[in-house]
Amino acid sequence: MAEDEPTKNGSSWPAQGSAIPSDGAGTPPPGYWMPPGYPPVTWPAMGWAPSGFAPVPLSPFGAGYSPGGIGIRFGALLIDAAFVLATAIVAGLLMGMVGGPGTDTTPAAMAIWLLWLFFVLSYHPASWYVFDCTIGQRALGLRVRRRSDGQSLGFGAVNIRYIVFCVETLIFPLGMIAAAMAASDPIKRTWHDEAAGSVVVKLL
Repeated sequence: MAEDEPTKNGSSWPAQGSAIPSDGAGTPPPGYWMPPGYPPVTWPAMGWAPSGFAPVPLSPFGAGYSPGGIGIRFGALLIDAAFVLATAIVAGLLMGMVGGPGTDTTPAAMAIWLLWLFFVLSYHPASWYVFDCTIGQRALGLRVRRRSDGQSLGFGAVNIRYIVFCVETLIFPLGMIAAAMAASDPIKRTWHDEAAGSVVVKLL
């Protein structure tokens, strides 16, 4: 068997064909450098990993995404509000066409009103769950994703996000405070994002 060859730092590596010394668990001794020609030894094979190489959690900001800012999110909210208002006008016109005389309300008009109310209440959560975005968010390139892995939100997370979102929207000071806090957050998360474990990203 060929003798070990010295390295620049005084340690040695084995000549080609010689055995790789170890402590019995497959771990080379300290200062032992693997020479060219030997297959690489991976950390799992050694049974340990240095702290500097600990796995990094997946980021929701994949290629082509960045955190969605508060300004652009507010713009998406205005577009959604305009869309909902337009549907209210259409529903009102339909109710007027099928409504009874005076203050009487026909079953058809009541059905139209109930359908519109259901649409308004389900618009945001259904859009987030099915499309990852509302119409306003899609128009501005925004998507709502899970913070942990960047995937779509589940049913429970969507509803939690919507409930907190409604509280922030209906109580004006809370919405302003949440927006101010999100503006200083590195990934622009509001209270409803924190509650649901979500994040809003923008297509680049």
